[in-house]
Amino acid sequence: MSALISVSPDYDMSRLRELAGGSAEPMVYRNDCLEIDGIAQAALYNALVLYVAEHARVVIDRAAQAAISAVNAAAGAARLKYLTRSFGQELVYAIKDQHARAFKDAVYAGTVPAFVQAEATATGTSHQAACDAIIALADQWISIGAAIDGARRTAMVQIAAAVTALDQPAITAARDAAIATIMLL
Repeated sequence: MSALISVSPDYDMSRLRELAGGSAEPMVYRNDCLEIDGIAQAALYNALVLYVAEHARVVIDRAAQAAISAVNAAAGAARLKYLTRSFGQELVYAIKDQHARAFKDAVYAGTVPAFVQAEATATGTSHQAACDAIIALADQWISIGAAIDGARRTAMVQIAAAVTALDQPAITAARDAAIATIMLL
């Protein structure tokens, strides 16, 4: 007695035979169906279960990678709304913040740090006003940057959990929620 099992034409028949321990030789693929004789049915059934699980994992992994890329791209685009995209600019921002905080901690006394002086000259304000403006802008960025990264990291954790659970809709939901949150920032 033989059985017919409907399968996708893109199934890897050699992989199915391998998963069936080579005992699925009495199977024939035609008209989108596997015809299997009675002896090979149990081995092939088990092989199909393993094969579908492998295929699901590949699909889930691809969906997760695409979701991670989309969330990271959205986070990067959101950051660029607030940062100047120029080689070394992030370092300039970090040094300005560090210098301004050190100058403020010194109660605006002593040698004026170069970036504080540059800001005061550019804006025509006092060293203290320039220092406070640099810190206020840095604090604003910290708040926005943390919100962007919080949404991004939440998605990464949720996507990892969804991959473990083989839950593709949860991957999509995590991606969509993160991107929606990030776009509002």
